[in-house]
Amino acid sequence: HVFEPGSTFKIVTAAAALEEHRVAPSDTFFCENGSWQIPGRTLHDHEKQGWLTFAQVISRSSNIGTAKVARKVGRDPLYRYARAFGFGMPSGCGLPGDGTGILRPTRDWRLSSLETISFGQEVGATPLQMVNAYSVVANGGWLLEPRLYKGLVDENGRYREWSPSPAIRRVVSAKTVETLKIILKGVVDEGTGKAAQVVGISVAGKTGTAQKIDPATRQYSDARYLASFCGFAPGDHPRLVIGV
Repeated sequence: HVFEPGSTFKIVTAAAALEEHRVAPSDTFFCENGSWQIPGRTLHDHEKQGWLTFAQVISRSSNIGTAKVARKVGRDPLYRYARAFGFGMPSGCGLPGDGTGILRPTRDWRLSSLETISFGQEVGATPLQMVNAYSVVANGGWLLEPRLYKGLVDENGRYREWSPSPAIRRVVSAKTVETLKIILKGVVDEGTGKAAQVVGISVAGKTGTAQKIDPATRQYSDARYLASFCGFAPGDHPRLVIGV
């Protein structure tokens, strides 16, 4: 099933900004105290924020701060990185229902699409796409082909494990990955993802709270949400990537 990911998609914006050297973790952004008018709509944050560093923009999940980061990245690069992370195309897992999600080409974007796509609106993803995107960071910057099982048992009862999943492409550099790991650990340690903390294990990840569409108004609902989390552990040397 395709869903609107919301703030878990901010990993794409953050990765693009770092890889293209548009921002550094300590760069600051004014988050407009929670409300920002842009052409075509007003953006809101879940809480009023003033000046935040780029790392805090992600850890505290500021839509406004992320939108300002996206303006530094630009439309075409943001789209290119979203595709590189595997959005808008099948994951390659081999399942008949492997969906492409929704990622419109930039020629079909609206005036405010750069800003809203940057924090996961106007884009659709499958849970497998989201987990695969976070595995890029866990796997050192490489997007791997996902598999639904580790191996098979032949007719004689012998178990044979698959060879390692083939790499599809390098998405970001190792340097960008290390910075993203620090930022995503900050989300769990002191940001919106504190509920994902595990005693004795460092966890890195990102929360998402996507507004559902109200069938009556055909607009985003103020009362109905789809909550999600994507992350990996241990944060420094990942062994598991999990989406909830």
